[in-house]
Amino acid sequence: MKVIEIFRKIALVIKQKIVISTAALIPLRAYKQILGDAEIYRAMPNICVEINKGFIPICGNKKENAEAIEKILGLLGEVEWVDEDTLDKFTLLSASIPALITEIIDAMELAALELGIPNELSKKAIRNVLIGTAELYREKDLIAIRNDIATPKGITIKLLLNSLRSNVKLSIIDTLINTSKELDNLINYYDKIIKLNL
Repeated sequence: MKVIEIFRKIALVIKQKIVISTAALIPLRAYKQILGDAEIYRAMPNICVEINKGFIPICGNKKENAEAIEKILGLLGEVEWVDEDTLDKFTLLSASIPALITEIIDAMELAALELGIPNELSKKAIRNVLIGTAELYREKDLIAIRNDIATPKGITIKLLLNSLRSNVKLSIIDTLINTSKELDNLINYYDKIIKLNL
């Protein structure tokens, strides 16, 4: 496993230092066995750190420098301390999900083209709707947002019912749950490989 090999090569240099790994699914105990006294953390940032809007779950086997670590990573977005099992789940829920969102956005853009809306205009509208809804989600419950938009016999309720009939919501839920099972299989596989390599 390449990550383990790399850490073996640099072990002497980084022993007794602070190490933050963003490699997916490599457990703390693997780093601990190779690096010994190093202060080791695992983080799972998502692509939004590119614009300092990331979500960065982190876990560690020591917390001596936790405040400094949190401050540094906080420059890239929102930091949340979690247990290691939860951090592995965020490989899917936080790190991977922006890719799924891009597919949903692309579907909206294609629908807008079919409706005759110029591409640049639809992109601007979709961007604003997504950013605005995300900010609103910080302030309000999801159901409250939905209920504030939908009106009796209005177009929004028709849109929601059509999406339910097409199983859009269920498809997304199933996609996440099924991929989570694949993630669990990967975790078990990596665990076996790591045990063989340590």
